[in-house]
Order: sequence, then structure tokens, then C-alpha cells
Amino acid sequence: MDYGIVTGSVIWPGAYPYTQGNVIVDISLSFIPSDGQPSQEIAHQQIRSPQRFPVNFTLRYDRTDIRPSSGRYSITASVSRTTSEEPFLSSSGNTWVITSGNPSRDILLVLTG
Repeated sequence: MDYGIVTGSVIWPGAYPYTQGNVIVDISLSFIPSDGQPSQEIAHQQIRSPQRFPVNFTLRYDRTDIRPSSGRYSITASVSRTTSEEPFLSSSGNTWVITSGNPSRDILLVLTG
């Protein structure tokens, strides 16, 4: 299998004090079809109880999943306290990656409340 990677960091917002603890950081790489169909997650990483921020990530994806003529690729991050809770912080909007000249390395995802 031929793999590609997306790397970067999740940045904690300055307005929120961070105390080491039980948080879960989820980073997702999704395909956004140009025909309006629902997005599809193609890679995911979960980091539990990070010691500090920024949190570095590396997402590995199967290159055969990449269909540049059919849509775009977006990476997002969110933070929750447990796997069953809604996130209380997330990155805003779409951060485009991989295709159309967008980067796949050193991506910065800034969390907002």
C-alpha cells in the first residue's frame, strides 16, 4: 500500500488556560466531494491527555483514496473531555490540504471556543 502523510500542530487558544489533564484531541482528514455528497473521513488520529500544547500530529492515509478531480481534502481538530462528550474546542472552518497546491506538511490548526 502506498501511504501519504499530513503533519502539523494543534494550537491551544490563548484565551483558555490549559492545565494538564484529561482531554482528548481528535484530528480528522476528510474528503469533501464537489457534488455536494456528505464528507468522508479518510484518516483520524486521537491523542489522549497531552502533556502540553501545541500537540504535534501525523496522519497517514492511503494515496489511492485521493481523488483530486472529485473534491477537496480538509483537516480539522477538536478537543473534548471524554469520547462521549461534544467537543468544547475545535478548529474553525476548513483547512484545505493535499490537492490544488495546498500543503500537507506543517499545518497549524488553531482551536477556538
